[in-house]
Amino acid sequence: MTLAIHSYLVEIIGSLESGDRYLKKRSFASKYLHFHHPELFFIYDSRAKDAMRQFNSIASPEFKKMVKIVPYDQEYAVFAFKCLQLKGNLNSEGIEMNNRELDNLLIEIANERIRVKMAKSHEPIVV
Repeated sequence: MTLAIHSYLVEIIGSLESGDRYLKKRSFASKYLHFHHPELFFIYDSRAKDAMRQFNSIASPEFKKMVKIVPYDQEYAVFAFKCLQLKGNLNSEGIEMNNRELDNLLIEIANERIRVKMAKSHEPIVV
């Protein structure tokens, strides 16, 4: 149901744009829906997507099957399923997180990567 709602909102927002300017509003839709129901919707943006790569979990056969049959925004669906799988993996390690806490974890990982990158770019050049 959450994937259907997200996909519908992306479609509605996208239909407001004209012709070749049509852009998927995946990130905006996830943030808007998360604002109203943080327990149901994960925040999707480039930082969260990049941070998710930190967790190299192997997708289960059930995961792969579910993603293939979802008729909605595939990119958000994959991200949401990865979030759910990560929550399950953490839970099996004794670390319980709600969706909001997982969002915060992903953003903190992304922010740390940005801080490290910025620090490296400001290092003095050794000749």
